[in-house]
Amino acid sequence: MASKADNDEALKALALRMGASVRLSNGETFNASGTRDSRRPAQVVDVRPPATDEVLQKIVELLAKQQAPNVVVPEMPPPQVVVEAPQITVQPAPVPKVVPTSWKFTFERNESGTIRSITATPTL
Repeated sequence: MASKADNDEALKALALRMGASVRLSNGETFNASGTRDSRRPAQVVDVRPPATDEVLQKIVELLAKQQAPNVVVPEMPPPQVVVEAPQITVQPAPVPKVVPTSWKFTFERNESGTIRSITATPTL
């Protein structure tokens, strides 16, 4: 186990390498310039005024006297809602196109028996 002196020497070497200052185990401050400062850590003093029962009793009395705020909400008439009837526009249905289901073909022939023209007529 390392002693306090060994730890202090290691801290001094570290401070010299890093350019920092360290606080040794005896309360001294060692910095990279090699100067020593023997300051003792300051003691923390509690500077709060003591809480007395009298102050607490007054707070309890004030809280007991406090009342909830009286909120008055005025009567509001019911809202008037007007709903207009929808406008309906009737459009005529599209007329279905009549598609022929069959055809009638008429052939005209020449005197030699060859076809001169063909006529197609739809039948419904």
